[in-house]
Amino acid sequence: MKTEAKIVLLILIALVLILYWPAQNFEFVSYDDNIYVTNNSHVQGGLTVEGLIWAFTNMGAGFWHPLTWLSLMLDFELYGLNGGGYHGTNILFHLLNSLLLFLILLRMTDKLWQSGFVAALFAVHPLHVESVAWVAERKDVLSTFFWMLTMGAYVHYLARPSLFRYLGMVVFFILGLMAKPMLVTLPFVLLLLDYWPLNRLKEMDWSVIKRLIAEKTPLFLLAFIFSVLTFYAEGHLGALPSQVDFPIVTRISNAIVVFFAYLGKMFQPVELSFYYPHPGMRPVWQIVLSFMTLTGISVFVMAQARRYPYLPVGWFFYLGTLVPVIGIVQVGGHGMADRYTYIPLIGVFIMIAWGIPEWLGLLFRKTRMILAICAVTVLSILSVLCFSQVKVWQDSVTLFSHAVRVNSNDGKLQQLLGYALMEKGRWEEGIVHFHTAARIDKDDSSSHYNLGAALSRGGKDQEAAQSFLKALQLKPGYGEAYQGLGQAYERLGRFDDARACYEQALMHSKNRFAIYNSLALLLSRMGKYDESEKVYKKAIALWPDHAGLRNNYAMLLKLQGRTEESMSQFRAALRLRDDYANAHYELAIMLSKYGRREEARDHFRRAARINPSYPMPLF
Repeated sequence: MKTEAKIVLLILIALVLILYWPAQNFEFVSYDDNIYVTNNSHVQGGLTVEGLIWAFTNMGAGFWHPLTWLSLMLDFELYGLNGGGYHGTNILFHLLNSLLLFLILLRMTDKLWQSGFVAALFAVHPLHVESVAWVAERKDVLSTFFWMLTMGAYVHYLARPSLFRYLGMVVFFILGLMAKPMLVTLPFVLLLLDYWPLNRLKEMDWSVIKRLIAEKTPLFLLAFIFSVLTFYAEGHLGALPSQVDFPIVTRISNAIVVFFAYLGKMFQPVELSFYYPHPGMRPVWQIVLSFMTLTGISVFVMAQARRYPYLPVGWFFYLGTLVPVIGIVQVGGHGMADRYTYIPLIGVFIMIAWGIPEWLGLLFRKTRMILAICAVTVLSILSVLCFSQVKVWQDSVTLFSHAVRVNSNDGKLQQLLGYALMEKGRWEEGIVHFHTAARIDKDDSSSHYNLGAALSRGGKDQEAAQSFLKALQLKPGYGEAYQGLGQAYERLGRFDDARACYEQALMHSKNRFAIYNSLALLLSRMGKYDESEKVYKKAIALWPDHAGLRNNYAMLLKLQGRTEESMSQFRAALRLRDDYANAHYELAIMLSKYGRREEARDHFRRAARINPSYPMPLF
């Protein structure tokens, strides 16, 4: 390897490590990181046989991506729940992706500085921060790693075609698809690379085109299979909004505008956010302007294809790789996402890196110094913006506060910030944002319900009750709102009203276990032991393996002096869950009264070991 290439590699390493180094001290964020790590018992089980089976059979996050799950399980084995380690792994993959991109472009084109500039833009562009600094986007950096390896294996295969080399490329492709199905567009990109810079399609000969397509048929077939799997997974998760929420016309109009909007953010990467609310139907002028611009660029690059072949390759690289995430198949409620540009912008970077030197060469004789100054200036500005954007991902409060500054009129973001502040113990500040969300989405029942839940957590039950009532006014059969209202009334001492709410909640809510439990506890507090017992028995018949119900029923029996029956239920709770501290402690008290001190001492010890707040008696 030439000295200049080694220098470029060292520069890329320095850029990535300097810009992303602070992320190693960042926390998990309470948006998707809970699904992928912090609330995921399977990931926290580490690399086990059970975990391996789960990784290959689970579609709960909307993708079938077992390799992503396995990488997170490995991180848990190494770092536990130390978020910095997971961020460090993401940074490592981003670094490897940047280096591989440079080496592959250099191998294909033999153009050192153009290849280096593309890789540097990829390494430092602020739009890529989301994919790197967000633990839940491990799938982005991991799948791109295999994307790069597949491209490299393809070039290696072409140097000396053989079945072994071809199978190596296929294996890398499959591994990438198993990290994230974004790779479904890679066979299309390989066809573009055949045109330039690999020059396998010097003339538009149909027989050659058919041969190149046939060569990639196994890859296209795999891409189709994984596309079907992804569509099924998103539907299984319920992440695909209905035609009522986002009609096809709305999706297409947004997609046309977003193709152009990403370019705008590439050239002016400011006011970035992890969440951009879907705007609904775009104004006609935006749709027409974007469509005409995209069409104009496409016509221009095709007209220049013979003289500047990198232009159509870069442009259709960008357009083609965005297709799976452009929103025709709408996932979630966002209109666009920075992470979706992680691979597509490579195409535009190629257009810039090869186009500007050629065009400057037409205007000036000595362009090397001008290009060097421009490159350093652009990379310096992007690096400053990238470093600033990285710090946005420090924790949930920082992330959501920044998002609210960018999109202050979005109720969902206001609620996310409210939750994050309350998790930090900043109750009053959090409630302010829930009030703002309810004001923005004044006709949305869930906004008023969430405000009520936040007020309840903050101990403001009177205000909470009013919010729950507003939610019920907007949505009369809102079971969760009845449940929340019942809890608020119970804390306010309005037991009869609370009972009526719980009974209504049982009729309308899916979360019926918690309501049965709340109703039974309330009836016990009201001294209606017989009614409470009936509710417990009905709940236990529905959920016979729930230790909490058994424990609470045992407490009711204890209140009535039915000691033997109470002990039986505590023992049943412990058979279901041996680490139930309260059941151990209450059973120990009863055993000690019966003079069974050795058995009582054992349960006291186990209760104290599980929860040190339970006292150990001196006998």
